Amino acid sequence: MDKQYDVYLVLGSLIISFLTSFLAIAFANFIVWHKKSASQWWLFAAALNLGLGIWAMHFVGMLALHLDTAVAFEPIRTIVSALIPVAASYAAFWVILSHQDSSNSNRLLFGTFVLGSGIACMHYLGMDAMQMFPQIVYDPILFFLSLIIAYVASFIGLKLFSQSLKNQNRTIFSISNIFSSIVIGVAVTGMHYTGMAAAEFEYNSYCTVLEEGIRFGNLALLVIVAIMSLLLFSFLILAYEQYVEQKEQAKNRLMLEHVTSEVARRTAELEYQTTMNERLLETMDAIVVVLDKKGFIKQFNLAAQHITGYAAHEVKDRPVWEMLIPQHLVADVKKRFSNLPSSLPNKWQYDLLIRQGGVVTIDWHNSVLLDENGEVLFIICTGLDITQAIKDQEALKLSAVAFETQEAMVVTDASGAILKVNQAFEDITGYSLSEVKGKTMKVLQSGRHDKAFYRAMWACIINQGYWHGEIWNRRKNGEIYPEWLRITQVLGKDNQVINYIGSFADISQRKQIEQELEFLAFYDSITQLPNRRLFTDRLEQTVKANHSTKQHLALMFIDLDNFKHINDTFGHAFGDELLAVFSSFVKELVPNSVTLSRFGGDEFVILFTELSESYETAAFQIEHMAQIILDSLADGLDVRQQNVYISTSIGIAVSDCSKDDAGSLLMKADTAMYQAKAMGKNTFRFYTDLIGDNMAERFKMEVALRHDLTLTKEVNSPLSVVYQPQYNKDKKLIGAEALVRWNSAELGVISPVDFINVAEESGLIDDLGMFVVHRVLSDIQQMEGLFNESSLDHISINLSIKQLTNPNLTERLLLAFEEHQVLSSKVRFEFTESAFLDNALDPKALFAEMSEEGFSFSLDDFGTGFSSLSYLKDLPICELKIDKSFVDGIPSDDSDMTICSATISMAQKLGLEVVAEGVETQEQFDWLAQQGCNLLQGYLMSRPLPYAEFVLLLEK
Repeated sequence: MDKQYDVYLVLGSLIISFLTSFLAIAFANFIVWHKKSASQWWLFAAALNLGLGIWAMHFVGMLALHLDTAVAFEPIRTIVSALIPVAASYAAFWVILSHQDSSNSNRLLFGTFVLGSGIACMHYLGMDAMQMFPQIVYDPILFFLSLIIAYVASFIGLKLFSQSLKNQNRTIFSISNIFSSIVIGVAVTGMHYTGMAAAEFEYNSYCTVLEEGIRFGNLALLVIVAIMSLLLFSFLILAYEQYVEQKEQAKNRLMLEHVTSEVARRTAELEYQTTMNERLLETMDAIVVVLDKKGFIKQFNLAAQHITGYAAHEVKDRPVWEMLIPQHLVADVKKRFSNLPSSLPNKWQYDLLIRQGGVVTIDWHNSVLLDENGEVLFIICTGLDITQAIKDQEALKLSAVAFETQEAMVVTDASGAILKVNQAFEDITGYSLSEVKGKTMKVLQSGRHDKAFYRAMWACIINQGYWHGEIWNRRKNGEIYPEWLRITQVLGKDNQVINYIGSFADISQRKQIEQELEFLAFYDSITQLPNRRLFTDRLEQTVKANHSTKQHLALMFIDLDNFKHINDTFGHAFGDELLAVFSSFVKELVPNSVTLSRFGGDEFVILFTELSESYETAAFQIEHMAQIILDSLADGLDVRQQNVYISTSIGIAVSDCSKDDAGSLLMKADTAMYQAKAMGKNTFRFYTDLIGDNMAERFKMEVALRHDLTLTKEVNSPLSVVYQPQYNKDKKLIGAEALVRWNSAELGVISPVDFINVAEESGLIDDLGMFVVHRVLSDIQQMEGLFNESSLDHISINLSIKQLTNPNLTERLLLAFEEHQVLSSKVRFEFTESAFLDNALDPKALFAEMSEEGFSFSLDDFGTGFSSLSYLKDLPICELKIDKSFVDGIPSDDSDMTICSATISMAQKLGLEVVAEGVETQEQFDWLAQQGCNLLQGYLMSRPLPYAEFVLLLEK
């Protein structure tokens, strides 16, 4: 069926759409302008205009359509189609207007969906109200296009509407409102006619509600009357509101002009007052700092700038504690600001930082300026710089305190008459102020100084203004005492003396201490004898004086034997008393002409002078004196009511000083003393060149050994280990003894007999012994496979007595075995019988501890010591070694053969193995093997071998 449109009605539908959109936007503007978003009536009016406008446009557009058949509209559907756009418009406006933030995309999209859906439902429900038969068919593309236009029209309209709400001119006839109305009207009309274009009517279609429906004419009349009434009523309301709005704006404009004029007048007055205040503040000597309630500086007057060194622009709008408050006060200041105004005291003192460094103390007077709500607007801080005043007060206090110090003070007039004294003066001199006031200082003169002394003192005071020095005065009780005195002139304005101030301190105690220190510098505090310093000085003087004579002098160096044991047993106080008793004892024995000195510790030195010109005679004299000392000590010394037996080792050096100085004489006497100790103590020895050479050689050896022990980890170490193989009677290699060797770069090859003793005496034996242990364990670790493949059972390592007395020996050995991952069963430790002669060693406890860790032991040099055979029963020994001195006599010496045979027999019965040392002939080997000796070692089978050669021997 053909569709034709009445152009005037189409234009009318467009105008209706534009007018109703304009009215809807106008009502919405009033809601926003007057903040009436809660007024449902204004919202309903806007929705009614837009909804009925869309509906009227639709049915005017329907009337513009001319069909070939009569048409009517079903009443209910028609009415519902009118209500739908009104409801949709209401919902859309409510979403947009109920929130201030109208730019929110979620609300805009929701309003678009509601309005667009309402327009589409209204259109197609209105079309359905015609109740055509056959039913109206819609072109799908145009149908969906009409929906898109409906939603796009809603989005554009609501978007423009949202923007128009921001209009601040408060006029409904704005360009934005008119443009928004045109866009909405065109868009809604476009959607309608697109939907109409999508409808297709059959040629034989007819309206099924033609009889009971609303006819075209009636509908047209209804639409015209409704829309005209709505438009007229709405325009009347808008005209009235616009009139009221303009009248209100005029009233507000007049009020604003009045307020502006008043503000300008008040501002001018305030500026004048502010200017006057600022000028007043800038002329004040007091600091004025104006702060806001957060502590930011708002005003900083000239006085503040002058005192702090900061310009106003440097501190303005910055927190007061950032630049002006010391760090330790910041927390307190911030706390006060957090509790304003109640915590703000009326007056307080605070330090203020200054630009030049340091602080000034300010006496602050503070007040606050509050607003109408009682809140703090500003804090006005007015302060005076009291730094100098405080310093003056402190100076006065200090002067008062200083005058009453422990140092005596006296003030006189220009003539020397005493005006004032302090308490210390009275305490030191014994005189009170009443007793000396008006008198001169002559009242204190001791008589020790002559007139020349006082003339020189006053001449110095007159010329230099002061004098200081040591002087002796007399107390009230007659006691003479030393004092350190200082006298100072006090000059007046005319540069004339008006006062003398004297200050002095009693230095009696200091003088006494000086004397004691002087004594201690040259004498021993325990024995009261000359100390090393004084003795050495006297010895040097004596040696120099002796160069011009032919007489001999002698030094006797005495060391108390086992003094350390006495100290450890009875305590150091007892030991000190023993030293004092010993010194008194010796002084009674020697002539008064000699010099006896405590050289340090338990060492004493006696200097004998003016001896005979004959060395032999002088030596005899000193020998006699040394023997007297030794014999006299045999009865012991009485210390704390108990008799203490103590012996001495004495070294003697006799010289005519032709070739000796003080240092060489002391060295010789000391060397001889050590020789006496080595000879068994409780004896004396004279120094000889042979002793000196031996000691020098020993010292060189000790230094070289100490150095070479630091090189043990190097590839070409001067110290090394060799292995002496041990064979059974079938000449099968069973064990080996590890022996240390030393090839010094300075001294050459040195025998173990020599350097082992040096190592023991110098305390190096422990380091040397642990070197051997680590080297042997390292070698065993490398030849682990040979232990399993060959007949080798163990390697023996010698332990010195010094090592056995080390309390950490077991622990150190365990650490070494753990480090090298070697089993304890592969090593056997050798020790000599002489080890048990040291009382510090408990053999049972030591070997029990080591035995628990799996170590086995061999007793070396059996028969040469002095130990009891009970050790073989009590100690976990598994092997005896027959000393080479017994093996040498086989087979010619019956005694040696008897001893060896008895030793082997005894060991067999005790279940011990026997090793014979020093086997050098086949006869010795055969005899010992026949006697049942388990192992044999000596040059007959093999010399001691380096590690590499020993490994080759095992591999054969």
